[in-house]
Amino acid sequence: MKTKQIATLLSLVLLSTNCERQVASDQEKKQALEVYAICTQMAKDWLIQLDSSDYTSLYFLQPPYPMNIKGKVEDAESYIRYVQTVYGKVDSRQLRGAHLWLGRKLLTYAPDIEDKHLNYINASRSADGFYIVKPRYFGLRSHAQMFKNFPPGNYVIMMYQSSSEKKTYEEEEVILWLNPEGNWQVASYVIADEI
Repeated sequence: MKTKQIATLLSLVLLSTNCERQVASDQEKKQALEVYAICTQMAKDWLIQLDSSDYTSLYFLQPPYPMNIKGKVEDAESYIRYVQTVYGKVDSRQLRGAHLWLGRKLLTYAPDIEDKHLNYINASRSADGFYIVKPRYFGLRSHAQMFKNFPPGNYVIMMYQSSSEKKTYEEEEVILWLNPEGNWQVASYVIADEI
């Protein structure tokens, strides 16, 4: 009886270790690179529009969930005033990588990740730029929690390091989602000292 309990416990430990160390297949990586290329260009074009509008294009974001229009406008106005005051115009930005939630797996693609970030997530450099980051890095129990306020679907979080006229360092995040028509679109934008 005791041997059976120990064997069961050992099986659970091995299973949980394998789940933490899941790897992406070549097909998943190929799909992720295709999505990454599309979303990189979309985010770049959208950020150019955002920069030229002094953040007012945030009014026109279409998140993948219903919102009260009055609340959306008030929230957008407040956020626009905040980023205009605290950050001002972004002078430069560099794409750091992306988190791709495609199906039920989160892949991180960061081909030029700095060593200090690798140390933080306790990972070694990947030859192909793909990483599977453990949920606790994001302060979560599971990757699915990352999009718990969004409907089920595919999402990409583009991550940027930038500098603006009022700060020398900030981070930007552009979230894109695959809408029901099968097109990628920007759903959310955040700029902060650290994300």
